[in-house]
Amino acid sequence: MDRALVAMARLAQQGHPKAQASFNRILRLWLTALEEQLGSRSVSRAVKLMGDGLYYEAAFFGGVEAERQTESELQDVLKIVDLVVREGRRPPGPT
Repeated sequence: MDRALVAMARLAQQGHPKAQASFNRILRLWLTALEEQLGSRSVSRAVKLMGDGLYYEAAFFGGVEAERQTESELQDVLKIVDLVVREGRRPPGPT
């Protein structure tokens, strides 16, 4: 599935209308699913972007030992995701 998604993304980057529509639909559905779970569009975007960064790093640098993150580093990132989600659910305070 990963190769199909990458191929579709490349087609979308080249201006293929059906690939662009499909890719945009996937992104929209993923963001909507996150928002339904997290209750905030802004938090969902932040979590999605962090996930995109983790995917990018794994996809492009996963085989490079010097660039590979440790389990401890990944756990630190996941703690930050939890913090963003927790703070994003907190009701806004007085301004």
